Amino acid sequence: IEKKLDAIDGIILYNLSEEKSARLITACVSKRLRYYLIPTIGDVLLKTSETTFLFDTPLFVAKNEGLYPEQKICKRLLDIILSITFIAMLSPFMLLIALLIKISDGGPAIYKQDRCTENGRLFTIYKFRSMKNNAEADDEPLLAEEDDPRITKIGAVLRRFRLDELPQLFNILAGEMSFVGPRPERPQLIEEYSKELPEFALRMSVKSGLTGYAQVMGRYDTSFEEKLKLDLIYIQSYSMLFDIKIILMTLKIVLFNSKESSRGISRKE
Repeated sequence: IEKKLDAIDGIILYNLSEEKSARLITACVSKRLRYYLIPTIGDVLLKTSETTFLFDTPLFVAKNEGLYPEQKICKRLLDIILSITFIAMLSPFMLLIALLIKISDGGPAIYKQDRCTENGRLFTIYKFRSMKNNAEADDEPLLAEEDDPRITKIGAVLRRFRLDELPQLFNILAGEMSFVGPRPERPQLIEEYSKELPEFALRMSVKSGLTGYAQVMGRYDTSFEEKLKLDLIYIQSYSMLFDIKIILMTLKIVLFNSKESSRGISRKE
């Protein structure tokens, strides 16, 4: 690689030893060559860290404490205003969806499930049922796949436009969720993922969200480690403007029917 540096515009560094990475970075700097670094989870946590000093030695401080109190207040106010607005606008439409689901197979229109939100707190999430009734009778956390045979015809349309998530407006109004944040997971899946990536628990330093950075930037088949990086980038870089940007990006995906592969988190019910 070093021999080819004079003939290229830049390099991407990923999963190299510290020695090799430092050697290539030094070579790029000396040649004023651009380099890209695919971050580890540790890199993400340090991305917006504070700087302090131990005598004359600079230190990066990753506090991992979630949002500041004033940020939580502003975020909650935005959630209340938007949830009330959307519920008022969409109530007739949601009643129609519920009626169509009920007529289609006689099963319940609303699907309920225990999920985890901020600090691991359990809550009941609401969704329009998009799968056959009792699709998970044994309560095993099975991830939905593309062309999943358990998905009903009405459910396929709801999922395509993310309309199955509309009942979560009431979760947001109740303060159990936020408009933007990491998607809520089942306790079983959190335990499973945390065994492989202990940093997974850091997603719960904020409230779970109706949509998130991983949803608008990820793909359907993005690995859960990469989704975790996106969620942590959101938490580390939080601002109200960032929330509004993600909400607008989500609306663009929904309204213009962007392809499923751009949707991010794998769907589960």
